[in-house]
Amino acid sequence: MFRRAEAGDSEATIVFVPHRLRGLPPGTRYWGPEPVRASALDRIPSALPENPMVEQNENAWGWARTVNAVEYLMRRSDARADIFPQDEPRGVIDGPTPDRILVIGEGTAVGLGVLTFELAVAAHFARRHAAVTGRGVEWAALEVPGFRLTNAVSTIDSAESALRDVDVVVIMLGITDTLLLTSRRRWREGMSATLDALLERIPAEATVLVADVSPMEKVVSISRAGRAAGGRHARALNAINRELLESRARCLRVPFPPEFLHQLWRPAGEQTRWSQLYAAWATSMTGALDRR
Repeated sequence: MFRRAEAGDSEATIVFVPHRLRGLPPGTRYWGPEPVRASALDRIPSALPENPMVEQNENAWGWARTVNAVEYLMRRSDARADIFPQDEPRGVIDGPTPDRILVIGEGTAVGLGVLTFELAVAAHFARRHAAVTGRGVEWAALEVPGFRLTNAVSTIDSAESALRDVDVVVIMLGITDTLLLTSRRRWREGMSATLDALLERIPAEATVLVADVSPMEKVVSISRAGRAAGGRHARALNAINRELLESRARCLRVPFPPEFLHQLWRPAGEQTRWSQLYAAWATSMTGALDRR
């Protein structure tokens, strides 16, 4: 069994060690492709400043990048156990004058943790929307390669024909960029370009919903230091999103489901838990549309 390293662990502890790396010398903690020495872990700050200008603190920001880069390597290794749907990422709910919904984004947009798209967020949102409006829904989900914002515009370009007739587009991105500590400047530029690309392609009456970046401080599959750095950065990216959305008509924020805000999250392999989260996201999305 693998166990996460914490700053208080003894130097004899070896963690996250695959079979091929067992027998490393005492004091080595394995988090990714290369061993990380315990002495380095002890120098990582437990938290970053709340100031949005934290980038001015080069030392703290450099350590945050180091922590989260290591966390990302660990998460990608751990992600080999992730499950995704194997069926088609689209569906239809019968009803009059159907609305068309497209969900674009990272793992949470394309069914991470469930075996069928009927349990993923797009289908949950479609069912909720149909129940509220009394209309039918045609829904689809589209993955952004690498789960990175930098690839969103090219994904939108590839979906241009589908976007011509869409009624609601949902963007769900930010977890991978949070773990990699994508700079605020790049996030602002990337999200601005993404929103503008969508607004240029969708009908004049269509709506863009942007989901909050998940609160990474609640994800227990990453270490305490990683949660602290990731949580603060996620809040910073969400603040940028809110600013950009306020300046663009037809673009709305979708808050993270409040019922999950105060829970620690260890969902690996729990399909029911993932589906419950997606259902809660769907309720938040429907609420955002109701507030237009």
